[in-house]
Amino acid sequence: MTLRHTGLMLLFFLIVYPMWVTGGTQTAWQLPLPLLAALLLGTIVLVSHRRLWRDPITFLGGAFLLLLIQWWNSPRPQVFDSLIQAWVFAPPPVPFLPSAVSRPDAAEMLRWFFPVWTIALAARHLDLRETLTTRRFLNAILIAAALLAFGSIIQFAIATQWNCGTIPSKSYFVTSFGYGNQAGSFFVLCFSIAIGFMLSTLLHRQPVRAKVWSVLCSLLMLGGGLISLSRSAIILSLIVLAFTALYVLTFRIGQTSRATRFNRLMATLAIATAAFLAIYPLVGDSVVDELSRRYPETAELCLPANWTHSALENIRPIYREIAVKVLRDNFWFGAGGWAVRHLGIIYLPLKQHSLLQTEGAANTHNDTLQFLSEFGVLGMALLWTGIGVIATPLIRHWRTLWNSPRTVFNILGLLAITIHSNFDIPFRSPAILFLWTLVLCLTAQEGAAVFKRQA
Repeated sequence: MTLRHTGLMLLFFLIVYPMWVTGGTQTAWQLPLPLLAALLLGTIVLVSHRRLWRDPITFLGGAFLLLLIQWWNSPRPQVFDSLIQAWVFAPPPVPFLPSAVSRPDAAEMLRWFFPVWTIALAARHLDLRETLTTRRFLNAILIAAALLAFGSIIQFAIATQWNCGTIPSKSYFVTSFGYGNQAGSFFVLCFSIAIGFMLSTLLHRQPVRAKVWSVLCSLLMLGGGLISLSRSAIILSLIVLAFTALYVLTFRIGQTSRATRFNRLMATLAIATAAFLAIYPLVGDSVVDELSRRYPETAELCLPANWTHSALENIRPIYREIAVKVLRDNFWFGAGGWAVRHLGIIYLPLKQHSLLQTEGAANTHNDTLQFLSEFGVLGMALLWTGIGVIATPLIRHWRTLWNSPRTVFNILGLLAITIHSNFDIPFRSPAILFLWTLVLCLTAQEGAAVFKRQA
């Protein structure tokens, strides 16, 4: 086995491990993440040490210096200020440097983002530029995700209360994911990727078994997304389905006959009918109930009259306003990982402190705001600089991408999760964060390869 194959195996396990183990969200199970990432980084250095130093993503790894400083320059314990007669958080050991409220929470951010950086480097330097290699690697990941989706369907059908068959749970879960909305986001991303594979096999000459597998995989991912009972995931899945029908009918429309377009329409209707007949009897009523369910409005939560904010569906706007205030006071570097759940009591009236004890209060349910409150404007600038560098081939060659179903639907999945992250917390799950990063890198490289083939 070559070093490159070893690196690909490590990359595969780094992507699959969190999706199979609580979505990567439980700190007790996160130790393998940095260990696998460190082994993978060592392999990358051995395989591609010369090209590595010419890659701007390598130097953006300096962003980890911010996370390391936050971890080192912590904690900020809560103390009682007798002068103002209130509990406050003490300043960090070095006040002018980035800091975090809690050192364990700052360490968790390192366990998340060090693997993200390593995954980006691996995708760019382990010779995954070849279309066939990329397809096989993503197909292997889809197999792992399809097994997880199949498990979620079984779990839903038998109504088990045992997460992963071993951990008792009183709240709703979807296989290894303890939070249904994160499970929904994960399966929406996988569903979009699987649709790209399915169309690539159906619209081109591929073996029958490849076509059957791609259809079955897409149905499993759709089932997993619907079973999550996440309203956002259900809506996003329906959007992906509608876009699929539009894409099939317009794919190379100027180069196909009417008979071919009619056959595509009939095939689309047949697959849609099969999906409906297979999935609706199991989850149809639950999906309809979720879409029709009404959340309590802010006015119904018995909040004090002096607490003003946008009256939206539920209590989450309060958490988002806390994040904005944390960002305002820690504009450049943020307040460190999970800052909102610690600093919330500073910005809430005394009568509202009990709201921080409700389920979900640790998050703002807006990944953009949460990231800004934790890492500041500089952290966000580094993040988007890295994304921009990786996505440059897609931006440069966007006109040539429509004829590649895999590329189009990978981009659709990436956009769906990015949009969802402004209303929920998909990127607080390493399983989604890692897969999203990998798909972005591989899609950018495949987009460049599509342009070269067409040129």
